[in-house]
Amino acid sequence: MTDPTSKDEEAAKVDRFRQRMAAKVAEIQGALMTWLRPRDSEADNVCITNALLNTALDRHVAVHGADSFDLIEAAYRRALERHRGPLQ
Repeated sequence: MTDPTSKDEEAAKVDRFRQRMAAKVAEIQGALMTWLRPRDSEADNVCITNALLNTALDRHVAVHGADSFDLIEAAYRRALERHRGPLQ
């Protein structure tokens, strides 16, 4: 039988990890936006988005392997939910 306290401790550790990860992601996104603002223009929007997406996908495959499409799909769904609300 599993100790309920250990489950609570594990859940707390996971929650702290997620909070640290979210803070680090926000920090990196802020740095990217600071770098991008002076370069952003109507003419370059598609090019900037394409370059960032290609770089992110290339890095993801290099780090996680080519069989990690589920992680990419989950990230895409979260982005859609942030912009459109919960998906059906």
